[in-house]
Amino acid sequence: MGKPGFAIEQDSDSDRSRDAVAPDDAALDITLGVDPVFLIADFVPAGARVLDLGATVPELHGLLPHGCAYMACGKTASREGVLPCDLEGGEFPMDAARGADIVVLHEMIERVADADALAAHLHEAGCTVILSCAPTDLTADRAGDAARGANNRFGFYELTRLFDRHGFRIACSAPAGEGRMVMRLAPERKVAPVTGRRVAVLADGDGFGARVGRELVASVLPGEASVDWFTFDQVRAVQPGYDLVVLGTGGALSPAAVNDALIGFASCGRAAIGIFGTQYRELIPRAGIERLIDRLDVWYARHEADAMMYGRGRDNVTHLGDWLIDRFPLAQGTVNEPLLIGGNAGADADLAATIAFIQRHAGIFTTQPAALLCALAAAETAAWCETPDGRLPGLPSGEFRSLLIDVFGRSFPEKDFFLVDRDAVVRYKARVRANVVTMRATIAGLIEAKARAAA
Repeated sequence: MGKPGFAIEQDSDSDRSRDAVAPDDAALDITLGVDPVFLIADFVPAGARVLDLGATVPELHGLLPHGCAYMACGKTASREGVLPCDLEGGEFPMDAARGADIVVLHEMIERVADADALAAHLHEAGCTVILSCAPTDLTADRAGDAARGANNRFGFYELTRLFDRHGFRIACSAPAGEGRMVMRLAPERKVAPVTGRRVAVLADGDGFGARVGRELVASVLPGEASVDWFTFDQVRAVQPGYDLVVLGTGGALSPAAVNDALIGFASCGRAAIGIFGTQYRELIPRAGIERLIDRLDVWYARHEADAMMYGRGRDNVTHLGDWLIDRFPLAQGTVNEPLLIGGNAGADADLAATIAFIQRHAGIFTTQPAALLCALAAAETAAWCETPDGRLPGLPSGEFRSLLIDVFGRSFPEKDFFLVDRDAVVRYKARVRANVVTMRATIAGLIEAKARAAA
């Protein structure tokens, strides 16, 4: 057999008409206005490499979409460009088929001596098959069978069984007149059955950082997960039975939140992870936070200070970093007037628009850690200020200090503008992104391991 090769169709007319090719009347088989050859062409995507096995449809080349490559293999090289291959006698052009995207079998499945062997070869080649045939359910034209040299007769059921035995499924089909059908056969790839997973997420707050955190949680959960969202006020009512519970979306846990209700929530799933930092650490009950961490399979600590304060000596604690930065692209602020962000700014605005607005500014002064982190990816100067808590006068939350040490290796005085070390921000962002990638794989593996253990 000669070396296989495909002829590229160069016609760039995207509005090619079916009248462009007009085979003689004997070659046409039109019923209800549909020709099998036209239907075959309708099943071919642009740019595909098409192998015509049997070389029974020479006019197909002119009907293919723009950019397709065409090659034919036939019993005899009856026309230029046709490779010799006795398909009916059991030969199969494996090299040519492996180089094709689409294999066309026009009225060949009934003519080959061994349909099972042909189907096995096609599956080994791994390509999509476009098949035209005349199922016995639609026609009993024995004379027509004889004229076409048919050796086999298949009904729909037999065809389905044949394809199924050799790893194909009928992806789509269409009638072609006079009892004929055109089918597209797709090779089945063995895919593990997908089991839906139930996930409960504790996601309190509606501020800028909380909304970004919810987006990020959704992005690291398995695609088949069904998610229920809860606030701190609802955790006591959560029922066990979840595959995974997630405590937090990356924000800071307050001292009042570390209680029996939160620890009970962590017990409502086969697996439990925490994605949070801490604030006002002086007031957090040590015994309570340790009980909570003990209930978690993994605690993804927001800051290095969190991991050092409560995770030292534990193998279920990892320093994730403030993963909100994974949502904030590196940019360059161009508005020189400093931006002031305080309170609950950005709670109702579109997230993408809020991020873009913050990052347009070359300087920022903010009372929101999430807004500062967003600005650091674009700003030249920044300053921060704690939001006073009337219940805790004079006591800093510690969030800004922990964030700055994580990113820059040092803190900066409150209310004083400092120059942003761009290289340090880039390194921090890259480090957190790598941690998030690992986190996604860990979560999926944890869910499956717990499910297998419970089975």
